[in-house]
Amino acid sequence: MDLLKFIYSNVLSATTPTGVFDVLMAAEKFEVASCMRYCSLLLQNLLMTTESALLYLDLPSNILMADDVQLLTNAAKKFLAAHFMDITNFQEEVFSLPLLGIEVVLSSDDLQVASEDAVYDIALKWARKHYLKLEE
Repeated sequence: MDLLKFIYSNVLSATTPTGVFDVLMAAEKFEVASCMRYCSLLLQNLLMTTESALLYLDLPSNILMADDVQLLTNAAKKFLAAHFMDITNFQEEVFSLPLLGIEVVLSSDDLQVASEDAVYDIALKWARKHYLKLEE
């Protein structure tokens, strides 16, 4: 319903991140580029959390390829990199991140650690926690 309202009035009534995200998914399905752009910009301006950043990074690949949505995914990557800049203070939270999240955090050039050995140790601990069997 929100998508139809946007198409006819250029107004979006959804204001929560999950509501706007749902409209974004519908806009992609029905190829409403102007709504995708609007939702992407709106989501960038809403308060970002770790959960929402991971949600934005885990979009289907066809949505991730859209130029307007790439700005949103870049903002999500920047948020995660900044939030976990000092990964030694957030180890438990880092260990709970999915692969996509740990990849963004560890690939950041802004990590504040004493040495690369600390990053290596965290990566190993994360892998042992998430992949109990060596074959995985």
